[in-house]
Amino acid sequence: MTNEPINERYLKEQQGKPSATIPETIRMLEIAKSAFQNMPEQDEQVYQDMKDRFPATDEPLNIEGSAALLQAINEISEKKFDFIIPLKDIEITDFPLLAKTNSREVRFNIKEADTKNVMGTAVSTYGARKQFLDLAFSGNTFAERGFKRDATSEIIADFNELIKKAKPDEKYRFRLIQTGELSSNEYLLRSVSTKEGYKVYDNGVVLYMSLRAISDFSQRANKLFYVENAHVTDSRLDADFRSASAQKLNHDVSVQIGIHVSNSEIADSSATFTVIYWITNKKQTITLADGPLFSINHHYTSASIAAELRKALSLNERSTSIYKAVNEAQMYSPVDEISLEKIFQSLIRSTQKLPKNYRNQLENLKEIATQESYSLLQLFGKLQTLADETKDEDVIWYIRIRLNKFLKKEYGRS
Repeated sequence: MTNEPINERYLKEQQGKPSATIPETIRMLEIAKSAFQNMPEQDEQVYQDMKDRFPATDEPLNIEGSAALLQAINEISEKKFDFIIPLKDIEITDFPLLAKTNSREVRFNIKEADTKNVMGTAVSTYGARKQFLDLAFSGNTFAERGFKRDATSEIIADFNELIKKAKPDEKYRFRLIQTGELSSNEYLLRSVSTKEGYKVYDNGVVLYMSLRAISDFSQRANKLFYVENAHVTDSRLDADFRSASAQKLNHDVSVQIGIHVSNSEIADSSATFTVIYWITNKKQTITLADGPLFSINHHYTSASIAAELRKALSLNERSTSIYKAVNEAQMYSPVDEISLEKIFQSLIRSTQKLPKNYRNQLENLKEIATQESYSLLQLFGKLQTLADETKDEDVIWYIRIRLNKFLKKEYGRS
């Protein structure tokens, strides 16, 4: 099994780059939708309601860099396909051991309905072999035992015999992906689910909701946004949208508000929209996270999605509370001993969230910080640098959230 994405695109610092237009966002939504065969009625309604929710004008989105982001996601969406295929139209041909990942995968033919003609072939990746064998046969453990006994041919024959006995209405939804290394009828199997079990809140519809909600807020608040960074893969979307203008606070401290959007098409979770902000003073900038602005569960109806999207308008209130906390914290002043103790003890005790090596580094940093009289901004910067060095996104985001909680608790009260 590999965690590496098959197709991916990165974007960095898109300030000043072209903004997409509203028609371009609708086109992106249509491209994303085209990947899904036999879309359930409820999901069809979600797509239609998303298009109807916002005015269909030719106006730009007021989000710099969004044109490049749409191009990136369209390029990946055009290589994704969701097919509902009867099990009887599948023929397992091999369980190859892939040298690149050292994983045993499943290769199968996809036959045209009610014929022996092969319309395509697929090889599993991302652990989709286990998904498929367990879902269709409860058979992954059986296969594993066969691999150990060098009985691949016998396993293939047994599974194909079960396939022949499948009922015509036994169908599954196969997420297939193409890459430049494959021919037009060759695919990688990304995931498998029951035909009813896979919701179609893919990156396209989540990005559409993000862009339209941010654009709507941008126009109401007269704030320009840009794409700070984005990572789009065949199954994930992570993007930061940052306000172009900064709120000036005391002693040359400034704050820029933004939204982090995260979605996984495969995981049974929610698309999350988190308030983030950047604090800058004397050429040093740190990033903190103020928690979710709203979230879209993969099983939400159109009405529930509409209710969540309206929460984007509360970003003004969230921004005001952030400005107040940062201003009163006096980020440029040395951290007093009481605050220092509160910050470090809360992190050192986070044994479930922070790895031991990071917590050990915190002990060393605490001693140095006591001697050096760091400002709050300097200390936060040191803590974030240590988190960045772990290259663990969970650690990085945990530190952003914990430091924000400290600020809001100590300085954000009315």
